[in-house]
Amino acid sequence: MMRFLFLFCLLPVTLVAQLPEAAWFFSAGSNSSRGAASVLLENGDILFTGTYRQLSEDVYLSRRDSEDNKLWDKNLGLNDDEFVNNMIALNATTVVICGDVIDSDGNMDGFLLAVDTSGTLLWRSTFGVADRNEDFYSLAIDSEGYILVAGFVTASVGEGNDMLVAKYDNAGNQIWRTIWGSEVNDYAMGICVSPGGTIFISADKWIEGVGYNAIIFSLTSDGVVEGEFPVTLPYNSGCKNLLMNSFGKLIMTGESATAAGPAFDILLVQIDTLGTIDWVQWLGDIAGSEAGYDVAEAADGSYLITGFGYNALTENNDIFVVHADMAGEELQRWYYGGSNVDYAYDIHSDVAGNYWVSGFSNAGDTTQFALIRGVIDLTLPVVDQPTMHLDVYPNPASGTVTVAMNEVDLATAYCYNLSGKKVREWSVAGPLQTIDLDGIASGVYLLRFRTASGWLPGAQRLVVE
Repeated sequence: MMRFLFLFCLLPVTLVAQLPEAAWFFSAGSNSSRGAASVLLENGDILFTGTYRQLSEDVYLSRRDSEDNKLWDKNLGLNDDEFVNNMIALNATTVVICGDVIDSDGNMDGFLLAVDTSGTLLWRSTFGVADRNEDFYSLAIDSEGYILVAGFVTASVGEGNDMLVAKYDNAGNQIWRTIWGSEVNDYAMGICVSPGGTIFISADKWIEGVGYNAIIFSLTSDGVVEGEFPVTLPYNSGCKNLLMNSFGKLIMTGESATAAGPAFDILLVQIDTLGTIDWVQWLGDIAGSEAGYDVAEAADGSYLITGFGYNALTENNDIFVVHADMAGEELQRWYYGGSNVDYAYDIHSDVAGNYWVSGFSNAGDTTQFALIRGVIDLTLPVVDQPTMHLDVYPNPASGTVTVAMNEVDLATAYCYNLSGKKVREWSVAGPLQTIDLDGIASGVYLLRFRTASGWLPGAQRLVVE
């Protein structure tokens, strides 16, 4: 068996280029255009979605290149008013969009749309219960390719709303749904899923004498609620979105009042999957309220949070991006906007430190889509281990590959295609670890390794047959 020995310090690599900062505002022929989410495609193009008004409020989808040149756009709406909340990649050629639509009785139903990357509508699915309102707010895809959606539904008992989670197959058929809540308002806002299939929901729950507090629920893969983890804070607070980071921890963002008063700061919380809070950070500027609406993990394990809040320089509500380290401490902050009121709901990042933000800008009676591109300096240090050797064999490989490494007890291996998209990750433990390549298409990939202390230098080229 032939083996290949690699000294990581000799193999620096840039997976994708860092791009200059830019902000684009466009209307798509409507004076009411509200951006919601985007998906970065493997070739660097961007799918951007939101809501815009034609004869009614409709679903807008556009494909744009990395310099915001429009390749095409589509109106995917019906004759009813529809409002887009989120979008996620189902696979390399299909995205799923969720939101709400007004039905023929004047009630609000949740909807899902599947669209291919050329803009062709593949299927549409709606969910509604008579005389009740439903809203699909956030999306996740599990390891088997099923679609998970979180939102809320008008409560059948008491007042307000109950939480809603549903599972769909990739043809838009609902497999199950779970609805639960208390006698007051409950909203399911964020959703993510572990590699093992456990579903996690971030929600807002009313606390008497405090206001709202965030709460995390865990559900089994068949929709049974099995865990409830309150994020108990002494201040009125709430969640907006949730992710599972590379180390299996839950990262939640939202907003919270502070000891200084009722004005909101950005809230960032790390929680383990058993409900233990590791840390809580309030990320506030010098004046005004701010709310974090989405969070993304950068390639070095740091975090990017976007949302909107008061900008003292413009004296307006502007889009912000906050870069925080692995402990949630703020490193950098940027504002985007000007004389208008600006909002952001979605952020993504790639392995080079580029990020994309989706939202909209409001000027009086006119709103425009907003798509923002920026770049961060990746902060997690590269581990200086000049005597560390790593052996990957066989290479080319088929089925499995063995990783042998000295001086490292535990690491995470990340597999990227040559477009910079992560296609798989594994936990690896020295000195020997066999990893399964099942499901990875033939081609050339790059492996990077990260420990709790930082990235191991360079990358390993791996050929899969």
